[in-house]
Amino acid sequence: MNFESKNSGRWFWFDDKSPDSGGLCLRILTVDESRRIDKLTTKSKFKPIRGQMTEIKTVDEELRDRLVWDYCVMDWKGVCLDGKSLEPNTDTKVLMMKNNTFAVFFLDKVSELNDELEMSKELLEKNLETSSSGSVEPIVKDA
Repeated sequence: MNFESKNSGRWFWFDDKSPDSGGLCLRILTVDESRRIDKLTTKSKFKPIRGQMTEIKTVDEELRDRLVWDYCVMDWKGVCLDGKSLEPNTDTKVLMMKNNTFAVFFLDKVSELNDELEMSKELLEKNLETSSSGSVEPIVKDA
C-alpha cells in the first residue's frame, strides 16, 4: 500500500455548482502539528496542593485557536468581508473565524474531512483483517 507523507489539503467550494464563487483549501490537523501547537500554547507549573506537588497546566486558548486555524486553512479564493477581498494570512483567518457563516462552513468541512479519515481508517482495518486470514487480498477503496 502506498501512503503519502504530505498533507496537501482539499478544496471545498462555497457553491459546488460554481467553483468561481470561491472556497477554502483545508487540511486536517496532524498529530505532529497538534503536539507542536501544544508545546507553544501550554505552560506547566507545579504547585503544592494538600501536601503534594501537582502539575497545573494553563493553555493560551487564543494562541492555540490562531495556530490551528492558520494550519488548517491552507488557502482560499473569493473570500471577502464587507466587500473587501482578503488574502489568506494568519490575521485574516482569525478575523474570518469570527464570522459565524464562515466559521460554520469551516467547521462543517473540517468535520467532513475527519469523517472521511475515520472511514478510511475503518476500511483499512477491515482490509487488514481480511487479508491477515489469508482468504482475500486487501482491497483499498478511495474514501
